Amino acid sequence: MTIEMLAGIGVGGFIGWWMDKALGTEPIFLLLMLVLGMGAGLMNSVRTVAEMRRKQDRLEAARKSSDAAQDEE
Repeated sequence: MTIEMLAGIGVGGFIGWWMDKALGTEPIFLLLMLVLGMGAGLMNSVRTVAEMRRKQDRLEAARKSSDAAQDEE
C-alpha cells in the first residue's frame, strides 16, 4: 500500500515538474500534480484495502461454512 501512495505522488510530481520545465511555469504544475498524485495514491490505497477486506470476508465465510459442515457430521 505504501508503494501505491508513493508511486502516485512520484508520478504526479514528475509530470508536474516536466510540465513546469516545458511551459516555464515554476512550481504551479508541480504543486498541482503533487496534490493530484496524493489523491490518486490515496484512492488506490483505499481501493486496495477494500479489496483485501472483501477477500478476508470471503475467506471467513468459507471457513465458517466449513466449520458448520464439520459440526453436522
